[in-house]
Amino acid sequence: IEVLKKPGITTEATLEALQSRLGEAARVISVSRLDRDTSGVLVAATSPAGADCLTEQFRERRVKKQYLALCTGRLEPQQGEVS
Repeated sequence: IEVLKKPGITTEATLEALQSRLGEAARVISVSRLDRDTSGVLVAATSPAGADCLTEQFRERRVKKQYLALCTGRLEPQQGEVS
């Protein structure tokens, strides 16, 4: 399951809300995390086997992540890498 986490809300609170919405139909298991002030997509599983599979994909860096920053003004340089 992928869910959009809003800034200012913890990963735990977002996943608890998802669990509440799904009820007892599925067990939500966290696979990824985001800082409280960060928005983005969280990944969760609904079974231990699914969580293991997704966790392995993250660990082996087989998951492609893309980031988008919205900025105002002119940035110099226009390209670069954040480390």
